[in-house]
Amino acid sequence: MAKTATRRTRGSGGLVETSPGVWRAKTRVDGRPVSKVFHGNREQAHALQHAWLALVEGREPNPVDWFLRPSVGKAKPALTVGEYLGQWVERTEANIARSTLRHRRTHVEKITEKLGGIALAKLSIGDCADFYIGLARDGLRKGTAGQVRTAFVTALNDAVGREMIPRNVASIARLPKPYPVAAAPRPADPTSEQVTAMLKLADASNPKWATMACVYASTGQRNSEIRGLLWTSLDLDAGTMLIDASLTEGADATRKGTKAHRSNTVILGPFLVARLRAHLETTSGTGYVFTHKDDGVRPYALSTVVRQIKSYEQQVPGWPNGSAPIHGLRHALASQAIANGEDPASVADRLGDTVETVMRTYVQATPARREALAQATDYVI
Repeated sequence: MAKTATRRTRGSGGLVETSPGVWRAKTRVDGRPVSKVFHGNREQAHALQHAWLALVEGREPNPVDWFLRPSVGKAKPALTVGEYLGQWVERTEANIARSTLRHRRTHVEKITEKLGGIALAKLSIGDCADFYIGLARDGLRKGTAGQVRTAFVTALNDAVGREMIPRNVASIARLPKPYPVAAAPRPADPTSEQVTAMLKLADASNPKWATMACVYASTGQRNSEIRGLLWTSLDLDAGTMLIDASLTEGADATRKGTKAHRSNTVILGPFLVARLRAHLETTSGTGYVFTHKDDGVRPYALSTVVRQIKSYEQQVPGWPNGSAPIHGLRHALASQAIANGEDPASVADRLGDTVETVMRTYVQATPARREALAQATDYVI
C-alpha cells in the first residue's frame, strides 16, 4: 500500500500537514520525542508551533494566550462554528447514507443560522442552551429539536477528538424541560380495507408494482430489505422468503446486513406466492426480484418506489394523512394483526423485530378494538 503523502512547510523544522488544515509539530524533550497537533492554515500552525516550543522549553513569551486564540501575527481569524460545521459535513459525508446526509445538512443549517458567527473556541454552554430554547420558541417539535442537538453534539465530539476545543459544550447544555412544544400526533394507520383498495388500484395500473406493493403489505418488511430481495432468497415451492440483507442508498447500491443484524425467514401466503410466480415469468429469474428492466441487475431506488406506491395510496378515499408510503404498510400490518387477536410474538417474528418494539412503536388502537373494549368493560349490574 502506498504511503500517504504529507506536506512539510518550508523551514518548518518538524511541522507537517498530515491532512488539509491539520498540522503536527515534533521536537525532543530530554531526548524523548514529543508531538503536538494544531489546526488552521500554515501561518496559524507556525505561530502555534513556536508558542508550543516556547512552552516546552520554558521560554518567553507566555504562549498560553496563543493556544486560546489561534489568530496570531498575520494569521486569519479563529475558525467559527459555521466554518467548522461546514468542514465537518464535507469530511463525514462519504461515510453516511444519502438520506442521513440530507438531514444532517438541514440540522447544520439551523445551527449555523444562530451560532455560525461565534468562534468555535469561544462557544459557551450558555450559547448552546439559548440556541436550544430558540428551537422551541420557533415551534420546532421536540423530536426534531433532539435530532438537531444530536447532530451538534456529534460535530463537537469530533472537534474535541481533534483537540480543537477542550470539551463538548453542546452535550452539556440540554433541551428545555418541560419542552413547550407538544410532539406531533401519530398519524392513523391505514385499515385493511384501504390497503386492499390501494393494491387493486396498483394492479389495474401495473401488475409488477402491484406485486411489489403486495410484498410490502403482506410481509411488513422494511423498504431496503424488499428492494434488496434476490430470487435466490425466495423458495416459492416452500412458500418462504429469506430476509438476510438490505440495500444501501446511492448510485452504487449494495446489499449489506439487515437492520436487526440477523436473518429472518418469512412465510408467504398462497396468494402472494402465486403473484410472485407470475412475476417470475416476466423476468430473468436471476439477481434482484424487482428491477427496472426485469433483468435482475439494477434495483429500484427508494425514491422511485415511494413515489409510485404513494401515487396509488393517494387515490384511496380516506387514506391517512402523514402515513409513510411504505413504512406505513408495516405499521398497518402490525396494528391489524394485533387487532385481529394475533399473538404479539408471532407478529414480531414476522417483522423481524422485538415484541417490545412492536407493541410500543407499531401497534395502534383501531376503532374496532376501541369499540370491542368499550363493550367488554360495559358492566351490567
